Amino acid sequence: MFIAMVFLLQNMINMVDKFRGFYLITLLGLPAGSVAMINGVTTFVPAVLALFFTLYVDRPPKPGQSKFKRIAFFWAIPFAAVSVLMFWLPGPLAHLVGIQMIVYQCVIQIVQQAAQYFCGTSRHIALVITPNIKEQEKVITYREIGTAIGASAPLVVVLVMGMIMPTGTIAQETLMFMVSTIICAVGVALALMIGSRVVQERITYAPKTGTEKPFDGYLDVLRNPSARLIMISEFVREFRGIASFMAVFLAESLLGGADQALLLGLPTGIGTAVGMLLVKEVFLKRFNNKQVFLGSGTYSILINIGAFAAGVLAFRNEGVLVFQVIFVVFLFLIGLQFGASNLLPSLFQSDILEDIEVTTQKRLEATLAISMSTSQLFSRTISRTIAPLLLTGFIGYQQPVYINGTRMAVTQTYSTRIRLLGVFTLVQGAFQLLGALPFIFYKLTGENRERIHAQAVALRAQLQQTKEEFESQA
Repeated sequence: MFIAMVFLLQNMINMVDKFRGFYLITLLGLPAGSVAMINGVTTFVPAVLALFFTLYVDRPPKPGQSKFKRIAFFWAIPFAAVSVLMFWLPGPLAHLVGIQMIVYQCVIQIVQQAAQYFCGTSRHIALVITPNIKEQEKVITYREIGTAIGASAPLVVVLVMGMIMPTGTIAQETLMFMVSTIICAVGVALALMIGSRVVQERITYAPKTGTEKPFDGYLDVLRNPSARLIMISEFVREFRGIASFMAVFLAESLLGGADQALLLGLPTGIGTAVGMLLVKEVFLKRFNNKQVFLGSGTYSILINIGAFAAGVLAFRNEGVLVFQVIFVVFLFLIGLQFGASNLLPSLFQSDILEDIEVTTQKRLEATLAISMSTSQLFSRTISRTIAPLLLTGFIGYQQPVYINGTRMAVTQTYSTRIRLLGVFTLVQGAFQLLGALPFIFYKLTGENRERIHAQAVALRAQLQQTKEEFESQA
């Protein structure tokens, strides 16, 4: 049930992440500058709010209560409802223009991001579902596989809805996206509410002493050298968002519609799931996590260069099946790299949590996660702000023209398609490599990792004994 929960959660998250930019630019017709402003504000403000949300989330739970399930249950329906509003302008809101439209889109997205943060804490259950390190690695691996498949799931939903429902006008395509979002929203609401009832959290927490200052948890994370390395890595890797933003526009310009994005995303999604299994079942049995992560960075830049070359050949020889197949194969090979880049940071995070737990006697799942997210704040804000400007500026993407609500065909130039492909592949590979380099200095591997885990297990046993003695006396 936990895997189904994270699958449908990521399905809803990626429905917004993958199609929100296309909805604003193509269907609402907002200028690229306005979308850049919306992206910048709705990246920065939720990240700042999350710093304070975390102070609530990472409080030790009361005896007998779970830490994350109750939060996910409470926010399931609000998250689903406000996500639908991301693709719907009800009533008089449809007539908003200029700064009024920008303000509304910012407000609704900030509210949606806040709800997403609280529902997203359910992913931390993988870190507390079992105290056994091998079982925990297995749960994290399958969580990331479920997340990777869930990331591609909205592409399937939109493709199917695009086949079932009429498209071609603004009203028809807007309705198609809204129905697709409703399907994702219903699924995530049910999964979070059911999962919050049946999944168990089994890690013992130290009681709250009352002596901590509000931001002590952040200081505990910053004092940890391994945590600092992963924060630097995530800061650099987040610039890959520039490439991700281009995916739907690449599908639209190459294949004729945003609903065709599955044809680009599916090979990569399958490769991601396969890559995670290879990392877990093959590479981690021969190399440590640090070595695999550094190797994945080198692999990423090489395979993305190959994908760019294969894509250029496919564009120059349109209609030649062999070149198209080669390009699809490279998309799958790119996915193998995502398997490492998606899974290994979660395994690093699990080890770092135990290191912090041994040092401070605190379990700071949400604090470590938001510290990593905060390290991504500036790079994410920059990438999401400049991506729309790059799309219509450097890349030269021509926005579709609608006459009386009907979309007129716009053919992107060859140079535009090549630039789209270049950003989609080369930017992705470059920042993945740069993000792996800080782990040259990572030391939480081998015997050092095993020693920290043994100390964490002993600490939890002591806490459990103290808790049982207190309850027996009471």
